[in-house]
Amino acid sequence: MTEPLAQPFDNRSDVDVALESLAPEHFFRAMGALSETVGRDVDLVELHKCPFAARIRQGGLLWTRTQEHPSSLNHFLRHA
Repeated sequence: MTEPLAQPFDNRSDVDVALESLAPEHFFRAMGALSETVGRDVDLVELHKCPFAARIRQGGLLWTRTQEHPSSLNHFLRHA
C-alpha cells in the first residue's frame, strides 16, 4: 500500500494490489476474492508491467498469506 497519487482515499476509492507473480488462470478469481474480502473494487497490477514498480517495492506494504483471511480469500489462497 502506498499513498494515493492524485486524490485522498475515501469510501468510493478502489484498491490497487500489486503482484510479483500470479498464474494467468488465477488472475480474475484473485481479483474477485480480494474485492469481496475488502468490500470494494480491486485492481490487480502485475509489477513487471508497472512503470512505477520500484516505488511500490520501496514504499509499499507487503501482504503475505496468513490464516486470518475471511473464508472466500482463504479458500482462493489454499487453491491458488
